[in-house]
Amino acid sequence: MMDKDMMIRIAGVRKDSSDDGPGLRTVIFFQGCHMHCPGCQNKETQDPNGGVVWTVGELVKKVKEENYTHKVTISGGEPLEQLPGLRCLIRQLENEGFDVGIYTGWNLNQVPLDLFPYLSFIKVGNFQKDLKNPSLHFVGSENQSLYRISHEDGNNVLTSVNLF
Repeated sequence: MMDKDMMIRIAGVRKDSSDDGPGLRTVIFFQGCHMHCPGCQNKETQDPNGGVVWTVGELVKKVKEENYTHKVTISGGEPLEQLPGLRCLIRQLENEGFDVGIYTGWNLNQVPLDLFPYLSFIKVGNFQKDLKNPSLHFVGSENQSLYRISHEDGNNVLTSVNLF
């Protein structure tokens, strides 16, 4: 199967978000998440059988047609639960010149290293209702972290972003 034919289950696509990473971004919400964090703001994305199935090629085409900022955040649900499709999608978006970031509930040490070359940032950590802090930028709870990813001399360099 070619990358563009890889299937991904998507809850939806939202244009012009300023809440899901730096700049005005298009957000692709993956469908399915087994974490079921209490207080999750995207409960409708948890059911792995919900949403709509897209090919990577169809999704990239839609984003290209509707995105004038060339900035995309992949959120969910949990994008890393559809890892093969996620890999294909971020490769194709990055090849098309998009700035790509991922929101995941996984911890940083659980994220496959082969994703980093295609990303400009990653938000890690599951939402914890008792640590909710509305004054934070781009995250919902104090246990979550945002990292900028730069690519220097073939290395992926992660820099923690101050969220306050």
